[in-house]
This record gives sequence, C-alpha cells and structure tokens, in this order.
Amino acid sequence: MENLKADLHPPVDRANIVIVDDDPALGELLSRFLTKKNYAVNCFLSPAQALGHLKDHPVNFLLTDLHMPEMNGVELIKATKKFKPDLPIIVMSGTYDLSLLDELDSLKVSQRIAKPFKLEALEQIIAQNLNSVESLTAVNDKHSRNSNIKLTGQGEVYDKRT
Repeated sequence: MENLKADLHPPVDRANIVIVDDDPALGELLSRFLTKKNYAVNCFLSPAQALGHLKDHPVNFLLTDLHMPEMNGVELIKATKKFKPDLPIIVMSGTYDLSLLDELDSLKVSQRIAKPFKLEALEQIIAQNLNSVESLTAVNDKHSRNSNIKLTGQGEVYDKRT
C-alpha cells in the first residue's frame, strides 16, 4: 500500500504533515510517533502519490527522504514549490553530496536532518518551523516553547538561549 496512513480530514487545530520515504518501516515509525504527538499525518512510499496529495489537500509541513527510486526528494520539492512555495520542508537522508546541498539551499528547504536521528529532535524541528506559520494559531500556542531550538549535525539539538 502506497499511502501508509490516511487522515484526510483532521481537526483544524492539528497540523497536517506529509511524510515521503521509500522505507515503509521508517514511514510507519514516523507516522506513529507524530500522530501520538497530535499531528495529522499522511505517509507515502511513492513521491508521485504524495505530490497528488499535496496538490489536493491542505498541508502544513513536508518531511521527505532525499534518495528514492521513483523520484528523488529534490524533484519532489521542485514540483511542490510550484504550487506551495512557502511550505516548510525538512529533507532527511543518510548521505548528502555537495551538489545536492547547494540545490537544497537554492530551493529554500527549511532544514536537513541526517539519518539516523532522534525522534524528539525531529519533533522540535517541526514545532519550530510550524511556529513561523501564522495560520496555525492552536499549534503555535502548543509548541511555542520550542521556538529557540535548532538542529545540528547528526540529530543533535542546541538551544540558542544558552
């Protein structure tokens, strides 16, 4: 099944997150974790199916793998930016090469996270990025305590306040 979890009509006060990764185990893990954190999650193994969902549904955040067989993360991001230019995006990957890093920077990707990473670090990054989206007042209130947290390197987190 290409869509691991469908929550097409979540409550308005929950952020809608789309996860795209060709690894079903990781997709399921991320989906379960973020759902428990009160996010509405749709997880796709296929970037093409995720793109269709992104076009047809309100989405507040995209979390995508970089290396996938059908369409890579950069291609997915480029296609998504055509109709959702301000969508916050996190790219996750076990490997990055310099040309891809430059391309991701030019696409204004919100953040990159290196696999493996800690789930709590991912949650903090998502909360931080959602805090900048004014239309999610309820989510902003819930996650505003994380506004000074940034991700570094291998899933480590540092707090700018210290």
